[in-house]
Amino acid sequence: MVLTGLAHTGVQYVAETMGWPYWATGVFAACSAVSMSLLLVTNRVESMVERIKINGHSLKKDSKDTEVSSEFRKFQFRYLLVYYVVMMADWLQGTNMYTLYQGYGVDVGSLFLTGFLSAAFFSLFVGVYVDAWGRKFGCIVYCFLEVVINICEHYNNFWLLWASRIMGGISTCLLFSAFETWMVAAHRKHGFKEEWTASTFSLMTVGNGVSAILAGFIAQVSADALGDIGPFQVAIFLTVVAWVLIALLWDENTGHDQEDERKKAGSDKEGDEPRQSNFRAAIAQATKGTVFCCSMSSALFEGAMYSFVFMWVPALQSVLKGAALPTGVVFSSFMVCVTIGGMVSKMLAAGDELDIVPLAKSGAAVYLVAAACMVFPVVMEMDFWCVMVAFLTLEAVIGCFFAVSGTLRSKYIDDATQCSVMNIFRVPLNLLVVAGTKLTDWYPLEKVFLFVSSWFFLAAVCLFCLPAAPKIKAE
Repeated sequence: MVLTGLAHTGVQYVAETMGWPYWATGVFAACSAVSMSLLLVTNRVESMVERIKINGHSLKKDSKDTEVSSEFRKFQFRYLLVYYVVMMADWLQGTNMYTLYQGYGVDVGSLFLTGFLSAAFFSLFVGVYVDAWGRKFGCIVYCFLEVVINICEHYNNFWLLWASRIMGGISTCLLFSAFETWMVAAHRKHGFKEEWTASTFSLMTVGNGVSAILAGFIAQVSADALGDIGPFQVAIFLTVVAWVLIALLWDENTGHDQEDERKKAGSDKEGDEPRQSNFRAAIAQATKGTVFCCSMSSALFEGAMYSFVFMWVPALQSVLKGAALPTGVVFSSFMVCVTIGGMVSKMLAAGDELDIVPLAKSGAAVYLVAAACMVFPVVMEMDFWCVMVAFLTLEAVIGCFFAVSGTLRSKYIDDATQCSVMNIFRVPLNLLVVAGTKLTDWYPLEKVFLFVSSWFFLAAVCLFCLPAAPKIKAE
C-alpha cells in the first residue's frame, strides 16, 4: 500500500510539473512497472535454460569458449551501439511527423503515400546493390539520406517535403535490411555460433524499445521547447554520430563474400553460377517455399504494423474527443511495451532451443494476439481504455515480432542474397501500407482496424506453414 501510494504521488507530481494528462503519465508508469517485473522473470528463465542445457548436454566451458564469447560481446557492442543510435534517431522523427505536417497545412495522406510507394518501388533493386556494393556502404548511404531528409522537414514547402518522402522510401529500405544483413553476415564471418544470433536479435528489440522510450521523452521535451521540428533537429545530430561510428567501427561485407567462402569450402552445388548476388538469384531464393512463407509473414505483419502507425494518432484523437494528446508520452508508453515484447521473445527463443515449442509456431500464436488487438476496439465500440489497452498489447506483440522474425530470417534466407530478398518482400509490405492509408479515406477507422487484423492473421498463418527447424546454412 505504501509503495502504491508513493507511485501514485510520483505520477501525479510528474503530470502536474510537465503539464501532461494524468492518464498518460499513469499509463507509462504502469507499463514500466510491468516491464521491470518481466525483466526479473526473463532473467530467471534464462538461468533455468542454461542449467538445463548444461545438465542435459554436459556442457563445460573451456578457455576457447570464453575467448570466443569475449570476442562475440565486443562484436555485439560494435553493432548494437550503432543500431541503438540509428533507431533512436528514426523514432524521434516518427513521434511528431504527423503533427508537423498537420501544422504545415499540407496533405498528410499524400505525403505518407508517397513515402510508402517510394519504398515499394526502390525495394525492387536497393537490396541487390547493397548485397553487391557492400552492407556498410548501404548503412552510410542511409545516414546521408536521413540528414538530407531531416533538413528538408524544416521547410513548409509541399514539393520539398514530397521529395523528402521519396528519399525516405529509399532510406527505409536501407534501414530495415542493410543493418541486419551486415550483422548476420559479419556474425558468420567471425565464426560465431549460429544460436548466438538469437541473443543479438533479442538485445536489438529490447534496446530498440529503450531507445524509443528515451526518444519519446526527448521528442516531447524538444517539441515543447522548439515546436514540432525540435525532434527532427535532434535526429540530425544522432544520425551524424551513427555515421561516424559506422565508418570507424565496422568492416565491409558483401553478398560475394559468402559466395566465395562457400566456393572455397566446396559447398557450391554443381551448376551454380558464380556471383549470383543479383535480382535473378534473389527471385529464385524468394520463391522457395520456406523462404516465401517466412518473408511473406514479415511483409504482412509489417504492412499491418505501419498501417497502425498511421492510424494510432487520429484514433486516439477521436476517442479523446478534443482532449489533449501528448504524443511523445504515449509513444514512450508504446515503446515500453515493445521492450516487454523483446523480453517475451527471449522466452520463446528458449523454448525453441530446448525443443519445447518451435519458434515459428510460438511466434504464430503471438501474431494471432495482434489480430485480436485490432478487433477488440471495434467490438468494444471504441471505448478509450479498450482502445488504449489494445494498442499497448499490440506494441508488445510488435516487440516480440522484431526478434522472432529476425531470428527466422537468419535461419531461412541465404547470406549472399539476404538483403535483396528482404527488399523484394518490402514491395508487398509497402503496397499493404498504401492500401491501409487509403482505406482510412474511404472507411471509418473501426472498419480499417478489421482489415489490419486480417493481415496480422495471415502473417500468423504463414508462420504456421513453416517447418520447425530449418537447416539451410552450413555451420
